[in-house]
Amino acid sequence: MSTLWLGLKAAALDEILKRPAWRRFRKVGAPETWCVVDTPDQQHRGAPLLLSPRQTVAAGLMPLFDLTRTRWHDGPLLLEHVFWQFPDGRTDAAVRLRVPVGAIEARWDVEALHGEARRADPIPLPDFDPVAEGYRRLGGDPLPKPEKLRLTPDMTAGRVLAAILDTVIEALLLHLPAVAWQQETVAIHQARVALRRLRAALPLFGAGVGAPERAEDLRRRAGDLARRLGGVRDLDVFRAETLVRAERDFPLEPGWANLAAVATARRMHEAGLLGGTITNWETTAFLLDVLRWRDEAAAMLPSGPAATEVARTLLADRWRRVSRQGNRLDRIDVPGLHDLRIKVKKLRYLIDFTKTIFDEKQVLAWENHLGALQDALGTLNDGVTARGLIHGMMPTLEKDGAFAAGLLIAWSDGRTLRHRNRIGKLWAEVADLPLFWEAST
Repeated sequence: MSTLWLGLKAAALDEILKRPAWRRFRKVGAPETWCVVDTPDQQHRGAPLLLSPRQTVAAGLMPLFDLTRTRWHDGPLLLEHVFWQFPDGRTDAAVRLRVPVGAIEARWDVEALHGEARRADPIPLPDFDPVAEGYRRLGGDPLPKPEKLRLTPDMTAGRVLAAILDTVIEALLLHLPAVAWQQETVAIHQARVALRRLRAALPLFGAGVGAPERAEDLRRRAGDLARRLGGVRDLDVFRAETLVRAERDFPLEPGWANLAAVATARRMHEAGLLGGTITNWETTAFLLDVLRWRDEAAAMLPSGPAATEVARTLLADRWRRVSRQGNRLDRIDVPGLHDLRIKVKKLRYLIDFTKTIFDEKQVLAWENHLGALQDALGTLNDGVTARGLIHGMMPTLEKDGAFAAGLLIAWSDGRTLRHRNRIGKLWAEVADLPLFWEAST
């Protein structure tokens, strides 16, 4: 589990502060610090673990709430996450929630601390501590994947929503630190995908748990963050794929270097803005709100319709929207194809959410054919995106770069024409697939 995930759980004050270690009363006579140590083997209140510099791989402090204007006046709550490596190669980690306790002539308990923290000012996360970087060095996997979503037919709508939110939040928290530190290409892509999955799930299941307005609010905020990620992601695709392919077809054009340099400079500027967005309080508050709704959805497990019933209704509705547009494929323009791609993507997300409920072979066929169709439609969208990016770069391009930009647009338009026939064939294959969500009705 990522450090930020634990930090958010601590910030919500719904887990750590309710542990038995905090369930005690005492009189505080002098300033002191109490902490909870959480390791895979133990959860207890006590002094920090003593680690030698050689053992410590990375450590970090994460402030969560500012208590300076309350009776707990000596500083903020701190979440400290340290992990280390032993000489025999074993690794371990500890999470410590530190609570500075001022010299007060009163008894205190977890309820009092909980109330003070609720009234305190939340501290925006100015950056992500280096713990995730240490995990990456220890584990050898720079971008681990969250667990796959598995639903069962007896799940209710509340449980389905909670499970989806679990996978989405964990994916975000795995990748956002790399976005904040280094604006890594893969991390940006994966975080954006997680936000899109969240946006696809919220309206589908929001009504099922009786909170469509709340779902729409979270969906809007997820969209704002996704658009900021998308600005950098579009430049990454342009530099690594679109520009490279065009240059491969016209290797003698001298303006490619200038176009690439301008695109790189713009990417650096957008990445800097993105880092500020990820580390501000609005993003943290958004993640906290999603996390709280996950807990509330999980509390609704005994009630609501079964997952199978919900999934069949939602899949039928999504397919109806896709087929309505796909059946007139020969009469829609490029913007219409972009709209079709978005509808196909939403259908794919829904199939991915619910696929463990249905026949595996039939679901796999849908995933493969929809994936091929979405990729082909995405090629057309890359051309539209490239045209928009080039329009923004034109004032800073040199003469050769501007000529290369025009050449790239013409090259992209040619690819669009070549792909129209292929998209028609891929759509025909999708339209012939049996509707697996109706197979057992």
